[in-house]
Amino acid sequence: MTAKLKGDELTEYGFKRVVEQMQELTLAVNDLKLILGQIMTHLRNIYSESDKIEHNTFIANDSLIHIEHKIDQIQANTLTTSLNVIRLGQKQEESEDGSVRPEGI
Repeated sequence: MTAKLKGDELTEYGFKRVVEQMQELTLAVNDLKLILGQIMTHLRNIYSESDKIEHNTFIANDSLIHIEHKIDQIQANTLTTSLNVIRLGQKQEESEDGSVRPEGI
């Protein structure tokens, strides 16, 4: 087909081809912009979720520290209760011997 074109016809054909290719490139660039926009949206969502995970991890860690503190308190109270039971038992034994009466009895 190009062999039949001469002079101004060839220039006009070449110009039309360049315009068509520019339009195709413009469409391709617009498609790429849309794809990049979608990627950016996904990255922002990932970043947002990452912040939420970090925040929840901080809260969970704080809760674990609080639970550990409560466990330490329970262990201390259990030890105190055990010692009081032992002392009460010793006082009870002494009372049965007649030497000392338990407090409050």
